[in-house]
Amino acid sequence: MPGSYRAVLVRKDEQDMFEGVDSKDKDPRKSLHVEEVATPSWARARRSWR
Repeated sequence: MPGSYRAVLVRKDEQDMFEGVDSKDKDPRKSLHVEEVATPSWARARRSWR
């Protein structure tokens, strides 16, 4: 199991960025980021159970 992987995510500090914005002005591409993230420790542990 790799220690990290590439993921699409919304950052915690940006989760409310569209609050109060008209629907026609919301562009979800502004809130999505592609980043390398750590593999959760529970996922690595489960892999070792097999």
